[in-house]
Amino acid sequence: MKKLVLTLLGAFFIFTSCEETEAPIYNSNTTNASDILAYFSRTSADLGILIDETGSVTVPIGASTLSSQDRVVSISIVEELTTADPVTYTLPSTVTIPANSYFGDLVIDGVDIGVETTPETITIKLDSFDNGVVSSAQLEVSIFQVCPIPETYMVGDYLLTDSNGNFGVDVPVTLTIDPDDSTARIFTAEFLPGTGVARDVDVVVNLKCFNFVIDPIDINVQCTGPAYIVVEAGNNNSMYDLSNDTMLTVNYLEDPNASCSAAPSVQNFTLTKL
Repeated sequence: MKKLVLTLLGAFFIFTSCEETEAPIYNSNTTNASDILAYFSRTSADLGILIDETGSVTVPIGASTLSSQDRVVSISIVEELTTADPVTYTLPSTVTIPANSYFGDLVIDGVDIGVETTPETITIKLDSFDNGVVSSAQLEVSIFQVCPIPETYMVGDYLLTDSNGNFGVDVPVTLTIDPDDSTARIFTAEFLPGTGVARDVDVVVNLKCFNFVIDPIDINVQCTGPAYIVVEAGNNNSMYDLSNDTMLTVNYLEDPNASCSAAPSVQNFTLTKL
């Protein structure tokens, strides 16, 4: 059995809000143009596009004061930080904040022209603002292909068996829809059972257009090198069939940093519906 050494790693927890700001945040009583700010209401957004279709995402642009007149914010792409193909998305060059409003909507449209399930990035900046200044904070939009998944697929009670024992054998688990992503399923299982570092982890299985792709799992364990973790299997990811969810096999890559083994290896766990 591998000898695993548990290391305590410090962590900093940074809280940032992804919600639309409800109130002005920058000197709301001023009439001085240099004190009136336009800003993105968040710094990141997801633009998921259904396979062979279109999609869109809306990000409010805020102003720190009200005005009795419409105001225009100019925006542009940060080319050096954008990896998405320009044919896959469109966005306006300006956004209007209506009179007597703190917010105007930036709508980014996407189309599935060669879009892959692996996200590409669109980075957007604010250039100018009528009678005001703009925040330097940029907006990063991830654009990717998604395939619709029925709400009943891969949901309920299953029996889990891992090929290498990492998640145990004949372990009852309950799969639910990930509250943050309707195309992902999540369950809790003990990782490395029977060892001194065993602990419960949330396992997230993404259903990315007929491929199972798990989120990385890191329990802060290492042997002789970098952390011992589990990640997706890349080109060896297993596939799913929407017509059958009674027995599912999910491939993953074990110990990609070769911390506790001579080399990374592709393993899997099987989920059998009860």
